[in-house]
Amino acid sequence: MKSSMPIAINVVFHLAKDTMKQIITLLLSLIIVGCGIIQNRDVKNVTEYYSNGEIFFEGQHVTINGEISYPDGEWKIFYPDGKLKEEITYFESYSIPGITTKYDTNGILLSRKEIKDYNNYFYEEYYNDGTVKLSKYYEHEFLKEDGINFIDTLEDIVEYYPNGNKKSEYRLLSGMYYEKYYEYNQYGDTIVNCEFID
Repeated sequence: MKSSMPIAINVVFHLAKDTMKQIITLLLSLIIVGCGIIQNRDVKNVTEYYSNGEIFFEGQHVTINGEISYPDGEWKIFYPDGKLKEEITYFESYSIPGITTKYDTNGILLSRKEIKDYNNYFYEEYYNDGTVKLSKYYEHEFLKEDGINFIDTLEDIVEYYPNGNKKSEYRLLSGMYYEKYYEYNQYGDTIVNCEFID
């Protein structure tokens, strides 16, 4: 019987790149499952309580093959009186919190942090009326220089007045002021304008 393999290969290589990626991903998934690498995915609901009987926290915990274990999905943490203190949404299949939202004892939003990926996140703090008090975009990268490993961090920070106008705007590189630093009065006028030269 004549093999049809060359025809199949010829057809596959003429597919679009995206389709090719999907096929490769599917084949790798089948190989992993077929080899028994993923044998068991155990999902458990977890709840802990304060001594007064109120819920301390609740969420889901996933265990793979009885060894790899991580929190998954949405978790909630409460104050001792039962009010919501914090909500954490974990990335699917990772133990990294994708979105973390915090509240004070009166239920007022305090802050929100969103991790975009492993290397950067966006963070905001709020006034009691919900207007933004501070916003920060943070990114880092792992570097190696002269045989030494280190992390280089870059932060873009903006602070606001309660009326919504900018109070200050600056950039930090590994904790040091970098490139720019601006301050404004509550009416939006610039009172400090600094630009840093490498």
